[in-house]
Amino acid sequence: MAVGIIAVLIGISVLAYKHVGAGGKAAGTDVAIKSLVAMMNEYKLAGNSSKARFDNNISFPTTTSPVPKYTNAQVAAPVDAVEAGQPGYSVDSASMSSDAVVRTRQVLKVLLTIPANKKMYADLPKELHGEETSDGPIIVDAYHAPIIYVPFKGLTGVTVVGSAGATVVSPEGVGFWASAGPDRIFATGDDNQYSWQK
Repeated sequence: MAVGIIAVLIGISVLAYKHVGAGGKAAGTDVAIKSLVAMMNEYKLAGNSSKARFDNNISFPTTTSPVPKYTNAQVAAPVDAVEAGQPGYSVDSASMSSDAVVRTRQVLKVLLTIPANKKMYADLPKELHGEETSDGPIIVDAYHAPIIYVPFKGLTGVTVVGSAGATVVSPEGVGFWASAGPDRIFATGDDNQYSWQK
């Protein structure tokens, strides 16, 4: 029941996103992040609660590239700006082929094994679909940068006001989703959006 309500709310948000101008980039990113949170919840409700941490003990679908390992259940913030689908964009660019992005593609590939998640993904505005590779799909934010999955021990190497090289963790101590915000750089965290933010 709760998941159905979440799906309806996300549907309303998607419709609103389609009618929002340039001033609504944060709202568009919020739609993408809420959809990823809902997909993770669907995955857990399908009996996968113990696997939903996506640490190094989870076996991922076969891919053409080796599965990058999280070090100490953390992921380093990609330091280069990346803009998917724009001139000069390449899935082989440093940021798009970073361990954080490749691992996120593989997490999303697993989440999309759930039929409700496939529908949610298909219903997202096409602007939020990044280029799919053999590693899997990626959802991008309203700034055309990939939204990454961050394991429970956090996103390392993030600089925020008064703190260089900080580790960002969820207050609940669980994995979360992160957008690099308008500058499209995860390492400069003042404009990052996280799924645990209200």
